[in-house]
Amino acid sequence: WILRQIDKPEIQNSDASFYDMNGKLSYELNGNNTFEFSAYKSHDFFKLNFDTSYEYNTQCATILWKHNFNSKLIATFSGIASVYAYRILSDKNPEDAFQMEYQINYRELKSDFSYYPANRHKITFGAGNIWYKLLPGNLKPVGIESGVANTSLEPEHAVETSLYIADQFDISQRLSVYAGIRGVLYNFL
Repeated sequence: WILRQIDKPEIQNSDASFYDMNGKLSYELNGNNTFEFSAYKSHDFFKLNFDTSYEYNTQCATILWKHNFNSKLIATFSGIASVYAYRILSDKNPEDAFQMEYQINYRELKSDFSYYPANRHKITFGAGNIWYKLLPGNLKPVGIESGVANTSLEPEHAVETSLYIADQFDISQRLSVYAGIRGVLYNFL
């Protein structure tokens, strides 16, 4: 309705909308175990002057388990899944009408540990694995008059594996020393 208030036909004939939703559930099983689930969804859409429309969608979910082995060692295990997709649709000119789509799928498992050997000393370490599935594009004709060729690019897959370790020592409240190393192996499948 906001776009309809502007005194220009190009703007009044446009459309835009969006929303974002998120939520989180947390459950403390006992003093040593906490579980969390969170989810996020967004949708954006706009179309200018009855021409091409653009639509973007994101969905993400995370499940997390935090476990205290003892007062010096804490672990967090998590799984993450997300999808990002967009779609472009142009049907103003029937001879060139098309729809183009693209999508990225992301899955991750990771573990993070925090070890406290002394009062002002913290060592963090962990590992993770990410799986990527990329759908780089589909181009489709819209309507029987469209001369656009139906084209699909091959899906792409990859795996990323990582390890890290870091050490932090607080010399005082205002000064700390931190060093770490992270190794990543990326494989295109």
